[in-house]
Amino acid sequence: MSLVTKIFKKKKKSAFITPPFKIASLFTDKKKRQTTLSGFAGIVIIIISIQAANILNEQTIANFGVIAGAMALIVPFGLDQMKKKRDNDSIDDNLPMFVLSLISSIESGNSILHAVEEAAGREMGSLTPHLKNLRANISWGMPHKLSFEFFTLRLGTPLSKRVGTLLAIALDMGGDVVSTLELVQKHVTEMQHLEKQRKSELAPYVYTIYIAFVVFLIINALLVVSFFAEMGNIQQVMIEKTEGKDIDLGMFQTILTVDVKGLTDLMFNMAIIEAIFGGMAAGKISEGSFTSGIKHMIVMLIASVVLYTVLGASSVGT
Repeated sequence: MSLVTKIFKKKKKSAFITPPFKIASLFTDKKKRQTTLSGFAGIVIIIISIQAANILNEQTIANFGVIAGAMALIVPFGLDQMKKKRDNDSIDDNLPMFVLSLISSIESGNSILHAVEEAAGREMGSLTPHLKNLRANISWGMPHKLSFEFFTLRLGTPLSKRVGTLLAIALDMGGDVVSTLELVQKHVTEMQHLEKQRKSELAPYVYTIYIAFVVFLIINALLVVSFFAEMGNIQQVMIEKTEGKDIDLGMFQTILTVDVKGLTDLMFNMAIIEAIFGGMAAGKISEGSFTSGIKHMIVMLIASVVLYTVLGASSVGT
């Protein structure tokens, strides 16, 4: 086990030994503080909406309150994940330029360590801070193997870790470093090409999820406007015609027992479930992680809430 891995594991263990510092960081760190406050706000909104729904006997208040609270919970986390994804993409996109910079610098007569120091002075997006950290570690006299291992662990993306490991191996082996770096650059380019090809091939499936969701919402809207609303009107007419009269409605008596409002709320809940799982599936298909589906989930949740607000679902069957 390497020294860097031991250091990282030791930090993780110490985090469980001193939990108060972790709790304090929720309020001292700006990003964590915002996420924590939005989480508390989301929980408060959910609790208040449920209590108000119980008092007013209006399930719609609870439905929309839970959605608003859930949005307050997941939106800050989703934005943070989107920023991390954007930074990771920037790192991967600049890796070929970084390797090419090393190749050109070494061909000019510099060593690989000097080539890294020169590359750190160039603008390479989110990769630049990591290169500057690597240059600082090397300039402070840290062993190059340890410096590259720290560099690899901090990058975070699978492709960048692979490149960092290959650079450390090339530095240890010596010899024709340029040929080794050219192979690394070719490998990085091929991996990026495969990733772009994967995304382009899976894009139609993401569109399919959105199309299926839109069709589902259209069917819901037709049921609410055409079927449930008419059933509510029929119930109202039957109640008015039979009020104070002893009339046997026969099989039509069951129409009066249908909870039109409950059916409408059920369709709304089904749309929310479809939005949550559809968004997660879209994120997994397009970018390989469920957390990447938060942005799709938010779009679908907003569409569901807007649709049922426009339809006036809260007044159907009342």
